[in-house]
Amino acid sequence: MSNDKRPPQTHEIEIDAPPEAVWKAISTGEGLTRWYAEEARVEPRTGGENWISWGEGQEVGNQNLTWEPGKRLTVGKPGHETATGWGAIVVDFEIETRGGKTLLKLVQSGLPGGPDWDSMDEGTDVGWEMFLFALKFYLEHHAGKPRRTIMRYWASPQPAGETFAALRGLLGIAADDLRAGARYTATTAGGEKIGGEIVAVEPGQQLVGGVAELGDALVSITVHATGKGAYVNFIVGTFGLPEPPYAEAKARWSRLLSQAG
Repeated sequence: MSNDKRPPQTHEIEIDAPPEAVWKAISTGEGLTRWYAEEARVEPRTGGENWISWGEGQEVGNQNLTWEPGKRLTVGKPGHETATGWGAIVVDFEIETRGGKTLLKLVQSGLPGGPDWDSMDEGTDVGWEMFLFALKFYLEHHAGKPRRTIMRYWASPQPAGETFAALRGLLGIAADDLRAGARYTATTAGGEKIGGEIVAVEPGQQLVGGVAELGDALVSITVHATGKGAYVNFIVGTFGLPEPPYAEAKARWSRLLSQAG
């Protein structure tokens, strides 16, 4: 197996929150469940465990390779320098202050080269963008509130562009509203009225937007090409919803997502 590595991915986001709040969100199990994973454990030291899960079969166990509270966190596996597969991947978070706000820089490195890893490269690239918007939304709109999700991950047999267009149609959002900062009103394929602000869009790949009717929830969708079609991540993050409204929303949105194939 080749030891060639791809160039690092770099992502940055400015967050209207203090650096200590950003640090807590990226470096604690509780914080990570507010924007990233369903479950998480972080041992607060260099060499400590860093474990995250999105459900059974979707777990990642790493260590804190660098631990500088409030400044820098590097997550990966010891020996990543000479690893050739999953064990080679390292994610580095760096925190800076800028004009009263916090700048978070994320660099993913070590992803293997070669065509077998092309889909993973595209998927993590758009995926990190989505998760960072989710982090910003959590800290700026719902800091301190627990998150509960309605989610589905699946493989679509259709190309990425067609899959993305079908998902937009499922939500009922007009094409003219697909721009960051736009306000939208829509009726989903399930007949539910929704509205809010579009947070981010990459046509054919990503849609992130608020949903006022779910207590200012966040809908995050990514689509990336695979050799056989496309792969979809669809996450609705709700914050502070009482149990009955959350259960009802989960039932409705699960039915809606079942129409996606």
